[in-house]
Amino acid sequence: MENVKCVKLVSGEDIICQFEENLISSKCVVRDPIQIAPVPSRNGEPNFMFIPYPLYTKDKELTIPIEHIIFVCEPAEEFENQYTSLLTGIVTPPKKLIV
Repeated sequence: MENVKCVKLVSGEDIICQFEENLISSKCVVRDPIQIAPVPSRNGEPNFMFIPYPLYTKDKELTIPIEHIIFVCEPAEEFENQYTSLLTGIVTPPKKLIV
């Protein structure tokens, strides 16, 4: 997948998406956005749930004004693999050292 980023919105939501920034128009385009939400766990380990974003539309592309974005960053490998798997059905096996 191309240009996969994590985006923190001023509303507090965290999304993972294919991200394009247009500085001329002061807008960003996000494709196939999925919200990342923390969920409680019994063992104290962090758990996350992936939710379609936003829930009320079938649109796969959204335009967001730059001023609604706090930051954009590279996703952790596990998050990017999960995101790719959700969109494509392709599961990336964990990297292991061959001995």
